[in-house]
Amino acid sequence: MWARVWPAFGIIGWVIVFTGFFIHGYPDIGASPQALAHWAAVTDPTRFAIGIDVEAIGLLVFLFFFAWLCDVLRRSGGTSWLLTLALAAAVAWAAVGIAGNGVWTAVLDSGKHGLDAQALAGLRDVAQEFFNADNVLLAPAVVALGLAGLRATALPRWLAWSALVIGLAMALPPLSLVVQVMFVVWVVVVVVFHLIRPPGAAAEPAARPA
Repeated sequence: MWARVWPAFGIIGWVIVFTGFFIHGYPDIGASPQALAHWAAVTDPTRFAIGIDVEAIGLLVFLFFFAWLCDVLRRSGGTSWLLTLALAAAVAWAAVGIAGNGVWTAVLDSGKHGLDAQALAGLRDVAQEFFNADNVLLAPAVVALGLAGLRATALPRWLAWSALVIGLAMALPPLSLVVQVMFVVWVVVVVVFHLIRPPGAAAEPAARPA
């Protein structure tokens, strides 16, 4: 049963993350200081806080999937140090994402208390830089996952190669948003694959020629 529950956390985590996102929402990208001040004035702080908490729970749920996948790849011959790097980068990615939403909460609270619009825009820029840094952290996690997956038997090679390509493209700022959507699709495919063919609890690495 658990062999099917853990991979399902990959989809469940993303569903919770996007649910939280739609609950709290963000101001428009590049919004003017005046538009940002208006957003802060009309946004319900309770709804925003609930959305932020829901999104954080989704990120934590997704980490369970990521840790499970790293363990499955390691058991089936994946390179251990690459999988350690992948999991560490994923944890850092989730932590920075949660911290970035904390900055957005500060933007809202400051706007509610009448902070100058220009200063509010500066605080918004800090939150945006947290998001940009988050992409930088997720990229090596996906690249390391793909490289390790090339040696593992629990992941088809085309999925390993696609993870490698997605991770490399994610490091390019102009492509980061689009590639993140591709990564979500990649996770869904991996989940479906392992729900259909759940890995054994004690999978052994395949024999390789000397």
